[in-house]
Amino acid sequence: MVLPSRPDFEVLGVFNPAVARHNGDVVLLLRVAEAPQKMSAGLAAAPIYNSESGRVEIKRWLVTPKGPDVSDPRLVVDNGRTWLTSMSHFRVARSTDGIHFEVAGLPAFSAVIRGRGPADNRARRHLLDHIYHRLTLWNRNRTRVDD
Repeated sequence: MVLPSRPDFEVLGVFNPAVARHNGDVVLLLRVAEAPQKMSAGLAAAPIYNSESGRVEIKRWLVTPKGPDVSDPRLVVDNGRTWLTSMSHFRVARSTDGIHFEVAGLPAFSAVIRGRGPADNRARRHLLDHIYHRLTLWNRNRTRVDD
């Protein structure tokens, strides 16, 4: 079982595992999606990276008929700005038999984009061999999603 990285978050899912063998162990790198724990009706929340403290904080909204828009549970749209309600990080899981895994309790690493904060599941630039590579993302309408 993958536990949340902090007590006020919940794990939404584990995705895109990568696997390798190392010194006889099976090692997985897991993308873990987390969000602030469900709040009472009429409230919304999103994880926000505070660049000054270097920590993830929770931004909260009171939801009224005037806003913010929370019709898509993955988003909070407030005054023309969109906030994702979850974020991802990577965890390492190890096994000696390839069946029973011990999952690390804390993230191995997570992406932080300068000026944007955590990758918000949309990290677009990756440093490989001292070169930044850009990913192009497309939405459900097959429209390119840009910065």
